Amino acid sequence: MIIVLDGVAGSGKSTTAKKIAHDLNFFYLDTGALYRAITYYLLNLKIDANSKKINNALEKCLIECSYEDSIFKVYINNFDVTEMLRTKKVNNNVSSYSKNKVIREKLIDIQRSFSDRNLVADGRDLGAVVFPTADYKFFLTADINVRAKRIFESKGFDLKEISDLKEIRDNLEVRDFIDSTRKNSPLVKSDQAILIDTSDLSIREQCDKIYKVIKK
Repeated sequence: MIIVLDGVAGSGKSTTAKKIAHDLNFFYLDTGALYRAITYYLLNLKIDANSKKINNALEKCLIECSYEDSIFKVYINNFDVTEMLRTKKVNNNVSSYSKNKVIREKLIDIQRSFSDRNLVADGRDLGAVVFPTADYKFFLTADINVRAKRIFESKGFDLKEISDLKEIRDNLEVRDFIDSTRKNSPLVKSDQAILIDTSDLSIREQCDKIYKVIKK
């Protein structure tokens, strides 16, 4: 069984997906972490998001991930980069790198390699592009002010680098625009996805709404 949760940043999709994967004893796939890992890798190599050098760089990049004890980790060339994926630099650049067609094609192949198991995955275009035949599809959204507060409180950003909620909110507006208008696999709700507004919902309430659907 494959369950996908697409949606905007701060909508609660990652926390909800992790909880569901834990409850059902499914593998959890954090696709956003994969894009962050590629962003981190290319930034370290000082390769721009639109550079022709990306092709060659990705040929030398082995990306692997694991999910054990409810912890998702990403490795690049056998090095654990998980702790480096939430810095301000990565946050501010991940949407730009995610637009790159070569990067998306590489990561789509990696994501699909997990389709042979019971899976809960969260991302931006999973229901429409990556797993179009997923058993259950959901799209999570929420008020942008609620999203900014959630990210601040969950330390999704490195708080030492973020001055206040306004900066997080501004960052979200930019990410929303880039993600929804990019040419390659934009942020989109697939036709079959069930829309859930999480603005006033706890994680438990979000999970309950999803369980009501998959247990019918």
